Amino acid sequence: MEAKGLSGASLFEDQIKRIGYYRLSGYWYPFREPGPNNKRLDKFQTGAKFEDVLALYEFDSMLRSTVFSAVSRLEIALRVEVGHVLGKRATFGHLNPEHLDPAKVGKELGAFLSRYHAVQSKSREDFVEHFRQKYLGVLPVWVATEILQLGQLGELYGLCKFDDRKFIAETFGPLRADEFASWMNSINYVRNICAHHGRLWNRAIVNSPKIPDEIRYPELQSIQGLATRTYGVLAIITCLLKVCGFEQERAQLYDVLKSFPQNQFVNLQMLGAPRNWERHAFWS
Repeated sequence: MEAKGLSGASLFEDQIKRIGYYRLSGYWYPFREPGPNNKRLDKFQTGAKFEDVLALYEFDSMLRSTVFSAVSRLEIALRVEVGHVLGKRATFGHLNPEHLDPAKVGKELGAFLSRYHAVQSKSREDFVEHFRQKYLGVLPVWVATEILQLGQLGELYGLCKFDDRKFIAETFGPLRADEFASWMNSINYVRNICAHHGRLWNRAIVNSPKIPDEIRYPELQSIQGLATRTYGVLAIITCLLKVCGFEQERAQLYDVLKSFPQNQFVNLQMLGAPRNWERHAFWS
């Protein structure tokens, strides 16, 4: 790597072996010389140092860990809310089409139930085993939500009747049901990146979240146009943490962003954050 212009690489051979050449290549990519068609050449820009690459890698690792922890708190809150709201309709509301959106009880319900039963059959939780022995394995909805991951919770949320979706969405802020569903999709996408140790810091978000209008969420108008990047999803995660009262997780996320190892080759704008991101109202 030093022959290509990345100084100090030979001093970190142990880290390269431990982390992996291919994984690290995603982090030194911005340090390479710009080429035609938005590509990068196979040599590094003058001043590129391996210690800066490693700092960026460590930042991304901390960002993933912090985001995953924050999303886990939100996931549990959503489990409780979906289980409670659907459970008021029926103990087994997640299994009965009568208590779900009539427009979605065909293929969508079938696909959800197939994945749900697969998760339940693999579960070794004591409470699941209790229901296997005592109640033929049929779980009440407020128990069933405890074995669902965020993506599956999002599916069950989407199957609920509109009034239930609306009520749940408003529990998490001034959100329409379709906006909240888009937030859950975006957050689940980021959660999965974190869970599989993918690169997060400068990621393009496939399922970008819908941003509510200025009347309902004035503090989010500053990220209009930024929702397709990582920072946009961090912004909506921060808003949800604030509504739920998870102030410690919100502060940790802010602190991680403040620790970004900026240099002449990488900056927080590549994450999607504007230069004055600390002034955004949702951080206060």
